[in-house]
Amino acid sequence: MVTQDIAVGSIAVGKRARSLNSERVRALRDSIEQLGLLQPIVVSGTGQLVAGYHRLEAARQLGWLTIQAHVLEADDLEAELAEIDENLIRHELTVLEQSEHLLRRDEILTAMGMRAARGDNRYTDRGETVSPLKTSADIANEIGLGERAAQGRIQIARSIVPDVKDKIADTELADRTRDLLALARLEPEQQRKVIEFDGVASGETRVAEAVRQMSTGGATAYNNHAISDTPGYDGDEWYTPPEYIEAARRVMGGIDLDPASCDSAQEVVKAGVFYTKQDDGLAREWHGAVWLNPPYSMPLIKQFVQKAIDEYEAGSVSSAIVLTNNSSDTSWFHALLSRYPACFTRGRVQFWRPSHDDFGTRQGQVFFYLGEDGDKFASVFSQFGVVVTQYKEGDKRDY
Repeated sequence: MVTQDIAVGSIAVGKRARSLNSERVRALRDSIEQLGLLQPIVVSGTGQLVAGYHRLEAARQLGWLTIQAHVLEADDLEAELAEIDENLIRHELTVLEQSEHLLRRDEILTAMGMRAARGDNRYTDRGETVSPLKTSADIANEIGLGERAAQGRIQIARSIVPDVKDKIADTELADRTRDLLALARLEPEQQRKVIEFDGVASGETRVAEAVRQMSTGGATAYNNHAISDTPGYDGDEWYTPPEYIEAARRVMGGIDLDPASCDSAQEVVKAGVFYTKQDDGLAREWHGAVWLNPPYSMPLIKQFVQKAIDEYEAGSVSSAIVLTNNSSDTSWFHALLSRYPACFTRGRVQFWRPSHDDFGTRQGQVFFYLGEDGDKFASVFSQFGVVVTQYKEGDKRDY
């Protein structure tokens, strides 16, 4: 790579990963006029702009005839990769824009046969590149994201259909991680309907809330809980025995929130904050270490499970332990099992209620762990059953 002055009019811009921001150009123009160009632009050997679109436009507005540039001998994919990395690190992007950039970056590295895998580092020998190859963790750290959050961004870009992205690009929704993740998990036709729901695009209505209201005709999800003919009996009230609660505390270091609970259950759980049916935990903000024994009736269990996944992957929830029935024939169960470690209990959990003896369900239970310390979860919960994780191609196993 060499650095030299290049005629401004000779630089070809081409299609860019992001459009010009007039306010940013104006700020750069003022800065460059006072201090000069502190960071050269980057062009390919053929004069194609690689990085520095806003700096180039500022120079044009100042009437510069030439501009200092780093000249790369790079092919088209390498040049695009350099531009994407510059945009991610140097510019303020919406969550949706970040998502698109991260997905495209992933696609380019895959196409080049250079995708940095977990365990690789920037010095891994992969041949000549524009610059040392950055891992996903490198990029995530440089833009202030955890690697898990970066993977969530890629899911957003991959799963939201193009016409929906176009409609929400300039709305408040484009910068709301939790809502974008929720939107990404809907079928395309559902996505199109949800973004038209009153208040979703403006950020006044959560995507999950819109989905619930659309599916229940505006009723609160808790209106659907199962009730038996016995006075005072609620089929969704299954309180967890203390030994499992204490195990959850050991794994997560405490319980900050129980979003599906009641006063009686809290005699054992003792969460920092808890939500009752009347509070509607699905409509509330979640945070910290979460214990979740959700209502087992449909659609509540599916909605609570999806909320737990969304909040964890958005970074609002630092860790969570979710207790469910062993319902391997359902999509919500596999949404957990395909992502997170699980403990399949030996036998059935003996749940309790204040006015009843201990009682068990008709099937076994599973504890799912959403968190960073899978080894600790396995060590603590193996006393209750077998702990499993999803097998991934390339994993080494001894048989």
